[in-house]
Amino acid sequence: MKKSIIIAAAIAIFATFWIVSGVVGQDAKNDDDIVAEEASDRAVTAVRVRTLEAVDMTGEIVITGRTRPARDVVVRAETGGRVTDIAVSRGQSVAEGDVLARLDRRDRAERVAEARENLRQREVEFNAAQALETQGFNSRIALAKARTALGSARAAFRQAEITLSHTELVAPFDGLVQGKHVDPGDLVQEGEEAFRIVDLDHLKVTGFVTEKQVAFLTPGSKAEATFVSGLKAQGILHFIAPAANEETRTFEIEILIPNDGHHIAAGMTARMILPGQQHKVHEISPSILSLDDDGRVGVRIVDEDDIVHFYPVDIVADRPGAMYVGGLPQIVRVITVGQEFVMPGQTVHAVESDGDGLL
Repeated sequence: MKKSIIIAAAIAIFATFWIVSGVVGQDAKNDDDIVAEEASDRAVTAVRVRTLEAVDMTGEIVITGRTRPARDVVVRAETGGRVTDIAVSRGQSVAEGDVLARLDRRDRAERVAEARENLRQREVEFNAAQALETQGFNSRIALAKARTALGSARAAFRQAEITLSHTELVAPFDGLVQGKHVDPGDLVQEGEEAFRIVDLDHLKVTGFVTEKQVAFLTPGSKAEATFVSGLKAQGILHFIAPAANEETRTFEIEILIPNDGHHIAAGMTARMILPGQQHKVHEISPSILSLDDDGRVGVRIVDEDDIVHFYPVDIVADRPGAMYVGGLPQIVRVITVGQEFVMPGQTVHAVESDGDGLL
């Protein structure tokens, strides 16, 4: 009996020791898990950052425009008559003063000769009247009449010369013959359209800007025009309308561009780029842009305590491989790699970029 009690007691002690050992082991394991979890929580996400400083940049105003000749003139007949000769054809280059066409001179040459002889006669009469008046043999009234007759003769002669000169239609400036509306044998009336001459050595590119944009434009500033063919031309802002269009509330503008060789035709569509508002901008890679919960475009940055913040930005200019944005502090540490894995308010391990690129 005594032996049985001893065995039972031994079994009880062993069981108790086994139970206690399991509990202690489990507690130790739980403590290790807790320590591991706490260590995991304390692990900080590493991100790459680049310190950027804002620079001054002139914004761009980009609109669509259309080319037209710098000068475009309709040559009209200044006197009536029949066309006797056409000296040019469509598309031909002409210089200022070149004859475009001739009209029948009819009796105009004789009228010039007659007016010239009449003028000579009146000059003789006036000189004689002046000499007699000096000698006291003529009155001042007679001298005045002679002077008036001389003036009328001069005017008549000048008018006869002008009428004769109008039988030749001439180019008003160096240009191209865009239109020809008369042929030999046609009878034209005074004021009738005969030719159209355009100057393509320079072109005007016209477009329209908004009320907000026009405030930043200055006549004489540099501008650029790009065409669908790939050609680009540098020019100057030549004209800004002083009043807005009543219907669209936009302002017409013109830039003047050179067109040596006439490679750019009138009537072409052009992309006009003009200097606009001054901005403080940062140059970034487009790949670092992200959206916040409100759908705003921006970038993630870190402050001096390596805490993440989201800053909305305004896109000022977009160039190949780079983007210029406004809305950031003067000096800022922008997250360039890893921004998609962190959230605003999170503390990170910021590693400064040491390369020359944007990332």
